[in-house]
Amino acid sequence: MFGKPIEQERQLQLPEKNNVFLIDWLTVVFHHVSVPFVQALLGMPAPEFPWETERVFRNGYPMQTKYKHITILWGADDAQYFTSDEKKSASEKVRIDMGICLDMSGQGCREFEGEKGNDWLKLIGDIMDRPKTNITRLDLAYDDHIGLLDINRIAADVHDRNYTSPSRKSRIIWSDDHDEDIQGLTVEIGSKKSAVMTRIYDKAAERGFDHSRHWVRVEMQLRD
Repeated sequence: MFGKPIEQERQLQLPEKNNVFLIDWLTVVFHHVSVPFVQALLGMPAPEFPWETERVFRNGYPMQTKYKHITILWGADDAQYFTSDEKKSASEKVRIDMGICLDMSGQGCREFEGEKGNDWLKLIGDIMDRPKTNITRLDLAYDDHIGLLDINRIAADVHDRNYTSPSRKSRIIWSDDHDEDIQGLTVEIGSKKSAVMTRIYDKAAERGFDHSRHWVRVEMQLRD
């Protein structure tokens, strides 16, 4: 069983940590813009920021421009970026109207905050003001550090169907394999391909903290 009762945690006098809401993933597809435009939209223009460009073949895009864990994928509308081998696979996956894709992982989101002072409202507003722009994925997270959420009780309630949701699918996952991405107990409601999926898991266990640390994360993965 992960996590100790709240009273027991108080007796340990752990350092106080506030509960927080986070944007933990952002993927946006732009049309009729350039890579420098996306960099400027982030407030992270080159050469002030050391972006690196290389050939890849990721999600149908042959090129990527990357700063740490913030990636801009591009080049699908220009045949010069495909080799003969890539064209064979690209013919099935690539359309010239794929535009440019900004992809920020959770770590990339934290790096953006570190550079721009957590100015998410401005960034999302600027994205929404652009025509022909689609936020294809947005992950929202809530981190409980003070013991509001009991992951074991949540798993038991999901198992017993003591919740309401339009989603028909749910999963309870237990893992103690350190090769896995998520360690400990995880509850998922909804499909990974659906418009909304909720994931609740023991973040402290995933990070390798002992039972004295309470950290439960709730994630909502939103698509389209």
